[in-house]
Amino acid sequence: MNQRFIIAIFIAAPAALSFRAWGEPPDKAKAPAANRPAAPDHDGEAEKQQIRLAQEHVKRLSMRVADEAGDAVEAVERPLLFYGDPARVANHGTLWAFGRSGRPAAFMELWQGPPDRPFWYQSLIRTGNQELRLQSPDGRRWQPPGGEISRTKIDDAPPPAASGSARLRQLKSLVRRFTAHEVGDPDNSRFELRLLVQPVHRYDDPPSGVQDGAAFVFAHGTNPELIVLIEALGADTERAAWHYSAFPSSSAQLHLHIDGREAWTRPGAPNVVGRPNDDYWLFSLPVESRLPRDEENSSTGGEGTGAPK
Repeated sequence: MNQRFIIAIFIAAPAALSFRAWGEPPDKAKAPAANRPAAPDHDGEAEKQQIRLAQEHVKRLSMRVADEAGDAVEAVERPLLFYGDPARVANHGTLWAFGRSGRPAAFMELWQGPPDRPFWYQSLIRTGNQELRLQSPDGRRWQPPGGEISRTKIDDAPPPAASGSARLRQLKSLVRRFTAHEVGDPDNSRFELRLLVQPVHRYDDPPSGVQDGAAFVFAHGTNPELIVLIEALGADTERAAWHYSAFPSSSAQLHLHIDGREAWTRPGAPNVVGRPNDDYWLFSLPVESRLPRDEENSSTGGEGTGAPK
């Protein structure tokens, strides 16, 4: 297994493709859009049931700050994005953020294979500065090291506007300066990634110097492969400047360009799925509804463990 695309070797059922991404401006008069994830726009009881299963599964993953206080890092209440990827055979895909205020501490993709392989696959991506610890129901632990995330100033960007709605227009304009591609199997092929122009997450944290921020996705279809955060950083809006940071949501080799120049790159994840002390890690767990109730907390993930997306 060389890249996430080869999950097709394990599974062979196509997925329905749908998504909804949101990015309303954070205003002081109301909660940021980051705190108000969108309701899904799906028809059919089966699809609604899958969303409920995803929500219940996310609740079973316990993330905390890895310090003496061990404060909980809660996931947003609803998915930021819904997707399917027929070409790569990822079903019932959702994207989540951990951290309900300010810059997310982490993002997580969650998807399934076909009915004959009833596993959840989840990839975790650290995007904040804190050291984290996530405990899975079967006892496995993700604990990436903490440390300052690199934020790069965007050259020739206008100063952040005074209003949230005007800054949203700036954010959308700035992200269009970026392009992205990935390289992976088969045969070290190059795949151009598509920008989803609506931010999937919007947030701010003025006391920490984040006057505004948005998360954008570069995708294969609508399947997230790379996450870009664009933030207005500074003591206040008048003195802030726009910065970007990039994060893998794929085990493939990733490249991000701005104005045609390479801005960020990342080699493929070690052993395809990464390691539990890496900033990116992919692992699997059985779908809870397929398990007897007394087995839910003892499962190890079986043969589905490690199958890349």
